[in-house]
Amino acid sequence: MIRKWFGALSGKKSEENLSPPDFRDLYLAYLKQSAPEISWEIKDELEITVTLGDTGSHSVFLDNAYHQYLADPGSRDETLELYISSFLEVIAQKEAPVDPRRIVPVIKDRGWLEEIQAGLEERDDDAKPLPEYLSDPYNSELAIFFAEDSPRNIRYLTVDAFAELNPALDRETLLDFAVSNLKQLLPEIEITGGDGIYLITAGGDYEASLLLVDSIWDKASMPVEGDFVAATPTRDLLIVTGTGHVGAIERLREMASDGAAQFSYRLTPVLFVRKNGKFEVFEG
Repeated sequence: MIRKWFGALSGKKSEENLSPPDFRDLYLAYLKQSAPEISWEIKDELEITVTLGDTGSHSVFLDNAYHQYLADPGSRDETLELYISSFLEVIAQKEAPVDPRRIVPVIKDRGWLEEIQAGLEERDDDAKPLPEYLSDPYNSELAIFFAEDSPRNIRYLTVDAFAELNPALDRETLLDFAVSNLKQLLPEIEITGGDGIYLITAGGDYEASLLLVDSIWDKASMPVEGDFVAATPTRDLLIVTGTGHVGAIERLREMASDGAAQFSYRLTPVLFVRKNGKFEVFEG
């Protein structure tokens, strides 16, 4: 994570970096090795339509995979393997029932669904509307979506899918239930840094969701001055300082801006301050 972060901030690009079409073609070559019966149609530089057996056609957008590759070109093969395995798992589990024990909260920016829908319509005038996904507002910038975690994927819950679950799963207490699941499923949470600025890591998928885990926000593990100030420019990046660290806040603002611009799974460059047990937009 640290290597990816500072590698991207350096602004250095290898002359050997693949172009988007070359990356797409390599993805297809690797995908063909994993699923020889597959066929596809190239729609754009980083967009393909894939057909696999009787599962129908599936749109694949490689934007996040390509951004992740650019952040760490040396891990190209690992990135391709991750995204191919993830895609094949999605196909295999498409009709599988949701496991309530793996429902977790996922922090997104509030415009996330609108951006996805706009992107689909830009690519296809006949794009179908997205289903209604289960979510709660968090603050003026962020929302909480609910998803089923699996080893390689995150499957977002729709309102209809939630209605089919065990009636004992109460919508009013779903967030507390999901946060409890998250704490059980996460690997060890690590806090590194010092001098008023800290990096929190927890496996690379749910760092932003740690805003919801109250036990983390402890001055004993992160001795900052004033209230906690956090940046979540991407889903896997959570950086923290305090309102009393003016210089660190400026560094945090710069890192949040760069991270949101350069990394995959972007959220927001906005900073947040923890007040009364909840993060709100930091106006300082």
